[in-house]
Formats: sequence, structure tokens, C-alpha cells
Amino acid sequence: MDQLKKQKLEMWQKKLEGLQKEFKEIMVRKGEAAADGDLSENAAYKQAVEEADICLVRISEIKKIIANLEGPASAKAPAGKG
Repeated sequence: MDQLKKQKLEMWQKKLEGLQKEFKEIMVRKGEAAADGDLSENAAYKQAVEEADICLVRISEIKKIIANLEGPASAKAPAGKG
């Protein structure tokens, strides 16, 4: 089980790194779209904002998963000794 948790943790950390990279790319596209002019009628800007929001939610969820994978292991260690 410990090996399985480690593999899951590594998998989620890789996914997190990928999403963080994707978020940076989205923010670049958002900046480029903003430079095109009127934001109220700029579909590329609106799409970038929506993609950034979705990406942030996914990043938050993965951080929670990683915390859950890391947390219970450290919480169980003291309980097992007692």
C-alpha cells in the first residue's frame, strides 16, 4: 500500500506540474488577447479567462488530492506507535 500511495502521489504531482505549465500558457494567451483591444468584444480574451478559471479549479482539486495522500500517512504514523 505504501508503494501504491507513492506511485499515486507521483502521478498527481506530475499532473499538477502539467496543469501549472498549462496555466502559464493560458495567461500568456490572455495577455496577447488583451493587447488586441476592446475586451468586451474579444472572444479570445473571454475564452482565455474561462480556461484559466477551469485550470485553477483543477489545480486546486489536485492539490487537495495530494494533501490527502500525504496527510493520512503522517497522521497514521503517531497513532500506530501508541
